[in-house]
Amino acid sequence: HYIDDLPILGVDGSLEDFAKNTAAVGKVFAKPGTGVAYNVATGKFFLITQALGGYIKGKNGHFYAYMLAVNNGEMPAIDDVFTIFEDVSQLSSMIYDSTENGKGIE
Repeated sequence: HYIDDLPILGVDGSLEDFAKNTAAVGKVFAKPGTGVAYNVATGKFFLITQALGGYIKGKNGHFYAYMLAVNNGEMPAIDDVFTIFEDVSQLSSMIYDSTENGKGIE
């Protein structure tokens, strides 16, 4: 299965260290994508995009395709990208939490 090749939230790969204390650990299979630039004139980093796309195995056992992205944000420091990555991971967990009745987010 192709899903087996994706990083798993809170378990392995590039998603191993994120959303560790959520019920979605082991239930989100997604590929992250990050684009960052540095503005020499302002001395600040700029987030072009931070995205996660893949599948969530819902509480009801169904798989849901999803994609989240944060675009175009100024960051004072490069480490801020990890905070944004954690936020996107937490949003993935919130989507997982909404799958109990098969309705998804309303």
